[in-house]
Amino acid sequence: MSGPQLEVVFCDDVRQEIGNKQSLIGVYSGDLLVRHLPAVLPKLCVVATLRLPQAQACGSVDFRIMQGDHCLLKTDDLSESYELASTEQNARIAIVAVLSPYQIDDESSLSVVCRFDETELESQPLRIRQIVDDESADGA
Repeated sequence: MSGPQLEVVFCDDVRQEIGNKQSLIGVYSGDLLVRHLPAVLPKLCVVATLRLPQAQACGSVDFRIMQGDHCLLKTDDLSESYELASTEQNARIAIVAVLSPYQIDDESSLSVVCRFDETELESQPLRIRQIVDDESADGA
């Protein structure tokens, strides 16, 4: 791994399985489509993982879940939460956030911003759109 990486998955549910595994249910791939606005989803989960080369371990780390310019959730400093992935020699910090219920008032986008020291990484957005008649809905 050459530099820091931010991996983000938006999904309907995250389940902890035997053997320290997570099952991600209803993974969104770019768009969350709803039939009507406003809409309410019972739950929307965000799984965000920051990976850093071990040599680049940093002093402070936080995550923000953003809807447009509005911050829905901000973590405390997670710099004490490093987990060393021994096979890759990377430091890893992950969060699972559950937005429940998740109110959708209008078309927008969700993203995750991770700040570590003076660097910020932003995820690809999950676009929230109202469907038109010929599209099928993934959400409410």
